Amino acid sequence: MLTTAVIGAGPAGMLFALLGKIEMGDDFAVELFDKREHYVRTHRLRLAPEPYLAIQAKVHDARFDSLVAFFREHHFSPEVNLLEAKLAELLAEVGVHKTVREVTSLDDLGVDTIVAADSVHSTIRELVRGSIEPARHTHERLARLRVTGADLPKKLGVLDQYRLAKVLGSVVDYRLNHNGFAEVDLFLTPKEHAIARALGATPRDPVNITGRSLSKVDAPFFRAVVEHLERGGREVVVQSTFELEHTVMPRVSFFHGDKRVFLLGDAAVSLPFFRGMACLAACAHSLAHAHATKRFDDYEGEVREIVAREMAIVRSRAQVIRGARELVRLSSMLPFPMQSWWLSAAKDPEPEQTSPSTYFNAAIAAVALGLVVMGLAVRWLPLASLPIEIGGGFAYRWTLALEPGPHHGTRRVWEVQIAVVLVLGVTLAVLGEVSPLAAGWWFVLGVAFTIGIYAFEGLVASRLVRARLDGDP
Repeated sequence: MLTTAVIGAGPAGMLFALLGKIEMGDDFAVELFDKREHYVRTHRLRLAPEPYLAIQAKVHDARFDSLVAFFREHHFSPEVNLLEAKLAELLAEVGVHKTVREVTSLDDLGVDTIVAADSVHSTIRELVRGSIEPARHTHERLARLRVTGADLPKKLGVLDQYRLAKVLGSVVDYRLNHNGFAEVDLFLTPKEHAIARALGATPRDPVNITGRSLSKVDAPFFRAVVEHLERGGREVVVQSTFELEHTVMPRVSFFHGDKRVFLLGDAAVSLPFFRGMACLAACAHSLAHAHATKRFDDYEGEVREIVAREMAIVRSRAQVIRGARELVRLSSMLPFPMQSWWLSAAKDPEPEQTSPSTYFNAAIAAVALGLVVMGLAVRWLPLASLPIEIGGGFAYRWTLALEPGPHHGTRRVWEVQIAVVLVLGVTLAVLGEVSPLAAGWWFVLGVAFTIGIYAFEGLVASRLVRARLDGDP
């Protein structure tokens, strides 16, 4: 009989123990340890169905069928506590029960193998890893809001998500928890994340916020979200700030005396973008199979293959998030009629201001518009408006960066210019006065304007940041 000590009675440890008992039955003895009797973890997991369905097809066991049925019942998004309770129930059927004990030494464990499934801060990993360091990389930074109150929507529509994201310059993820609250994750830039982190919120000590309380804080993205979500007397708190990073151990098996020690779950591989549980399931099945066949060396190679597959998914999702955030960041600045007039999320309470920069922007916009209009007489003149429009984007971005806001007047200048070109082009195209392609000249101007924004950010903005840093005491 093979005896294994599993340290950590979370999903990783319990799933391995269940699969080991399914694979080996009475030939496998499991001692399951955890340092706490209970955990309060009500957040919902998001599980990729594929690895669990693949395991189900291989093991053909009623107990694992019951687990998959549980996942289906909860739409593969169960709360952590519910999942752990289900796994504990299935383990009880095969005679495995948790022992509350904090394991800080491996010498007194009279077992053949040890499985360290005791979280990303694994005590067991620290005892055996020696000089081997995990590889780490931060993909995204988030703040999580919790919303309570009546009539919480099941989900935010695409338009609502865009409106919030537009003011945030970020990406918004909304989830309704059946316990009567909603969670909103905000994917933030490092600067935004630092502002959110300064609020000091933790899951044990969340921070209540309102639109009014944030009016004097340099956090317009939070204010916009809170003002939207607190409608109807709802309460909004910042629950936590955290980072989505991967942590991967280069090795996941070690010797401690005559015992083999295996890392599993977050102790071995912690992945963001909901791929951690997918990786956990595949690794738990691999380790259970290695115990059943006594081919322990196979586990190391199989984990490398699993990690390579999952990391490809993680990197692609990180690229999508970065692309989406850049899109909404740019959208939050662009003063174009559709997204400015019809898709705004919240009105800035500060009054209108007109400055010399507003008149400068107006002059550039008028020159470019004049060249477009004169194109009715001289066909090549609209082309000359493009470098002028690029200069306008440069001047507009300069104004946003260097002049205190709000910038209502400056934004309105470009909104009106694009709107006039749009209406004029469509009208003349319908009347047959210009080519139908000319109706899209407003879009060409918009592209040129965007190029000007990026030109400023590439040529000037980084130098301004360096200058400010150099000038710091």
